[in-house]
Amino acid sequence: MLPPIIWDSIPNISLYPSQSALSTNKSKTAISASRTDGVRYLFEEEGEIVIPDMEFLWWSAYRKRFYKKTVKGLTVNVMPNPNLEMLKTVKAELSNTAQEDNQEAESEEFLILGFTVKQFLIGIISISLIVFVLLKMLIKVVTQIKKNNKVYKKSEAYAFKKFKIATKNC
Repeated sequence: MLPPIIWDSIPNISLYPSQSALSTNKSKTAISASRTDGVRYLFEEEGEIVIPDMEFLWWSAYRKRFYKKTVKGLTVNVMPNPNLEMLKTVKAELSNTAQEDNQEAESEEFLILGFTVKQFLIGIISISLIVFVLLKMLIKVVTQIKKNNKVYKKSEAYAFKKFKIATKNC
């Protein structure tokens, strides 16, 4: 129950957030999850850059309370870069990586019980058809048994069996 991270913009720095990595752990008595977020900083100018403190707030369903954690900021001293052409290449590469991460996130399909929606629907339809066919066969068998029982009760063999039972008691 962690809200998404909103990265602060910092002057003279380009930010490239990476896709979140989610992990869910289930047991018979508990469930827990974790999320790992990251960001790439590209320092575009020299000088002293201060990355501010980040405050995280989340809800614990188990303890029914909010928690707050502060990650201390840091100061980075960026040295002069004589080769600024390389900076443009790195910036373009990071932009492409960020776009690929966004495309991967969009292409992830919704899962139901570990199956994609299409697989889940195909499974449900298949199981429904199998159950339908089995029920139809069961109805035929029961109907045939009832017919055979009716015919048997009208036969000489049934009448003779009833006669033998009646005469045994006398």
